[in-house]
Amino acid sequence: MLEETVKKLSDTLHGKGTLTFAANTPFSLIASSGSSKVVHIYNLKNAQLLEQLIPKSSTPVSFLAWDKTGKLLVIIQKDSPIIMVWNKTSKKATHIDLKLKELIFAKFSDDSKEIAVGTSRGTLLIYNLISDTKYTSTHNGVAAAGKKIPINCGDWSNDKFVYASEDGMISACNKSGKLLASAKLEGCVCDVKVANNMVAANLGGEKILLYNFSEKRSMKFEKIYGNVVWFQWLKDRSIIVGFKKGYIVVASTNTSNSNAGGRFCMRFLNDGEELIDMSYSDTHQKLAICGSQNTLKIIDLHTWSESVTKCRAIDKVEWVGGVLCASTAWGFCYFYREAVPNEVTKIVGLLRNLFAGWDSQVTAVCFLPWWG
Repeated sequence: MLEETVKKLSDTLHGKGTLTFAANTPFSLIASSGSSKVVHIYNLKNAQLLEQLIPKSSTPVSFLAWDKTGKLLVIIQKDSPIIMVWNKTSKKATHIDLKLKELIFAKFSDDSKEIAVGTSRGTLLIYNLISDTKYTSTHNGVAAAGKKIPINCGDWSNDKFVYASEDGMISACNKSGKLLASAKLEGCVCDVKVANNMVAANLGGEKILLYNFSEKRSMKFEKIYGNVVWFQWLKDRSIIVGFKKGYIVVASTNTSNSNAGGRFCMRFLNDGEELIDMSYSDTHQKLAICGSQNTLKIIDLHTWSESVTKCRAIDKVEWVGGVLCASTAWGFCYFYREAVPNEVTKIVGLLRNLFAGWDSQVTAVCFLPWWG
């Protein structure tokens, strides 16, 4: 089972309504903001509020993200051209006017020297924190007058940034914004994630496309799973995918592997409950999922056993080390850890693996052929 750990963050800090939050695993920190428009930095190790940041604009915070070192935090506010970068070491904040409004997301480069920012007007901006230089990039290499197609997702791959827009365009540029490749895909690109020079793109929730700008392969799934809600690359080049109807699929993408072509599928939510969000902990090999009927589960990927609890109105989950953070639509942020599993829980996990071909109320397991 799951048990609540350190003190929760309540709506007295955030205000009523949904939260924006980002996890910092290296230092066990959580950055969160709600209708109060204040960004709170919370330390999970000592259960103390580390910092409170007040951005310049009076609009709500729409996006938060840490760099890989956990030392830098970028803050975006709705309808504001100014991003705020907070440095954990110096405890100082820098305000950067990008001269662009309608910012959607921001991602630090692997070396934390650049920030890539996507806008709703079809422009990608790369800002160099060291030289204070701004570079812009668009899908066709020039600004398209009158076109406002949001660039809604992107991911770094070494010194390249791959980004995509709602009209199905996907592109790659270097740190200076120079367009390196561009292609038109079929359908809206909801999310892209890059690993081992391979791009995985969620096309409208219907399929995952594997693409490297010279070759593409489509991963199609059974319609009974529902739409793709979330996906993540694993270290062995497999992809784990979460579907709206509660199915979790782990699929290999390594065609050189003798076991390639197999998929492993399980269902973790009952009929009528939909998957809201997922989060994967590579360190602990555990998956967290939350459902529309207040279900919160942690799944051990070694045994496929689960710990479960109920928490009302959860809309996002994210790992911070061994602690699971769950935010609600009411302005609360809860923190959970797993209780030590008893022998019954262990046996249930073993039975699930043993009878992997059987169906049950909450679990349906099957092996499927590779490219559908």
